[in-house]
Amino acid sequence: MPQPILIVAPANDVHALTVQRVLEKNFSAESIIWDTAQLSENERIAFYPRATDDPFHLKLDQCLLGRAGIHSIWWRRPNGFATTRGATAGAVSNFNRNEYSALLHGALSALDVPILNDPYVESRAGRKPFQLSVANSLGLNIPETVISNDSQAIQTFWERRGRNCVYKTLTPMEGRLLETRRLTAADFDEIDKVRHAPIIVQEIVQGLDIRVN
Repeated sequence: MPQPILIVAPANDVHALTVQRVLEKNFSAESIIWDTAQLSENERIAFYPRATDDPFHLKLDQCLLGRAGIHSIWWRRPNGFATTRGATAGAVSNFNRNEYSALLHGALSALDVPILNDPYVESRAGRKPFQLSVANSLGLNIPETVISNDSQAIQTFWERRGRNCVYKTLTPMEGRLLETRRLTAADFDEIDKVRHAPIIVQEIVQGLDIRVN
């Protein structure tokens, strides 16, 4: 039996389902979509660091997968982890999810299996300071930028750029859209609050905003 490709994605993910069909139809390749939301309900995972044969056991509804039974992994879009009925909410629930995450990420990273969109690499690439540094090192013309929690550094930067800057967050905020805004003199009435959370400040670049995915 050919080794299947393990696709980590929600069970109803249209993109993952489409790729699964293409793999089967065009390449005769078997794949399994694994929705991690089922881990605490119907599925089980075990990792044996000292095992010499197969350290990884993943018990799904219809099969048991081990390291030797996985061709490769596509880390498409994990779906979190289901909260078992009756489980404590709040801090304990967050702890449970973090425990699952530590096991899953650590175990998959320890396997000698090709991973497309490795979560550790994806996490590193998603950091704004790293993105800008790499873009600059590759010769891309990035805006003059400061990322800081220092109100004085931000104000000095703003003044030196002709007071022609925008500011934005490094990460999204759950449940609220925080759009990029122009930095104005009025914002400096509360600029000391950046000590609680750093922001990105960039010079305004005139031109079209083209986003390509």
